[in-house]
Amino acid sequence: MKQHTVKQYMTCNPVIISPEYTVEEAAAKMEKIDCGIFPVGSIEKPVGMVTDRDLVVRALSKRKNPSTTKVSEIMTREVYSVPEEASVEQAADIMRKHQVSRLLVKDARGKITGILSFGHLIRSAEPPVVARIVEHSTGKKAA
Repeated sequence: MKQHTVKQYMTCNPVIISPEYTVEEAAAKMEKIDCGIFPVGSIEKPVGMVTDRDLVVRALSKRKNPSTTKVSEIMTREVYSVPEEASVEQAADIMRKHQVSRLLVKDARGKITGILSFGHLIRSAEPPVVARIVEHSTGKKAA
């Protein structure tokens, strides 16, 4: 059985933003490059992740000023990652264990090279691979 690696399904070279970005700057950049998530920090040392949902739920719904609120105030600080050469099943196991739907992908030197999202994985993989991913992500055998 051919092993499908994370590298085959990740989104390459994600834009990484500074924790000093404002919510407004992050939202504008998300719109400009049409994405919904940014690693926060640097390619060598991520300190968090911020999603479009974070911008809405943790900033706008709390009536924080988007032009002065820093990303560092609303980002998710727990960052989970997976090596590029890991199998998609290993990635699904990590996602299940930590209850997340996105992982940073790192190369052998520990630098961020991509983002793996559960949704993209399910939409991109072949049906037998999707079945194995679902089994690993739910801990239950696919029917």
